[in-house]
Amino acid sequence: MLIIFSLIIISPFYLLIVNSLKSVNEFFVSPFSLPEVYEWSNFSKAWTEGNLFRCLINTILTTGGALVLIIFCSSTAAFALSRKRFRKLNNFLYIFFLVGVMIPSNVSIVPLALHMKFLNLSNSLIGLILVFTAFTIPFSTFIMYGFIKNIPEELTEAAIIDGCNNFGIYFRIILPLARSGLVTVAIFEGVFIWNNLLFPLVLITSANKKTLPIGLLSFRGEFISEYTLMFAGIIISSLPLVLLYLILQSRFIEGMSSGALKG
Repeated sequence: MLIIFSLIIISPFYLLIVNSLKSVNEFFVSPFSLPEVYEWSNFSKAWTEGNLFRCLINTILTTGGALVLIIFCSSTAAFALSRKRFRKLNNFLYIFFLVGVMIPSNVSIVPLALHMKFLNLSNSLIGLILVFTAFTIPFSTFIMYGFIKNIPEELTEAAIIDGCNNFGIYFRIILPLARSGLVTVAIFEGVFIWNNLLFPLVLITSANKKTLPIGLLSFRGEFISEYTLMFAGIIISSLPLVLLYLILQSRFIEGMSSGALKG
């Protein structure tokens, strides 16, 4: 069963890799076989024709800027919600954040576009960063709440006795102890923002501000679609995420297991 399940998971990656190294004619004739002639030039063509360098820079700026805001806002919110000083208010706000998790982003795309146009933030990377931040804070807060709530109250009480204020407790105690949760949030939300197509498609119109998912659409036209270049572009756009996961793999697994044990 594990072998069958593994083959089902691996098969899309196999098709992606082998078809990125074929010509268009060979792709349509034999999409499942290995390439007869390896077209390594597909990667350089995808890089230049799709303007993937500019798209990559925009995606890095958008993802990085949004993650900084998401991590700061969600961790501070989870820190405030996990304190027992205002129990009833905190319970209400926690439910409020959970409601935000339940609302799909597709439902609000039309009023969002109108609202961003009213604020003059359409066709702007800053506006895109703010949109990603707003839509991902509820889920990120939900994750961080599970980590911060289980940090012993005695640590913060000892810090208060030593004269540490709330910001000092947050920066010196909460963030170091919740670093596994921060990495988990960064990977989850980073993958979501990096691969998101809907928000950039609706909010971005300038060619020099497009992100990677929008850049990959340039290989699909009305009368012809260059699928082999699109496959090569998908591999190029996926490499940064793969490298990031390999670097943070141990921390990510630690965060997932820790969150599961702590509930």
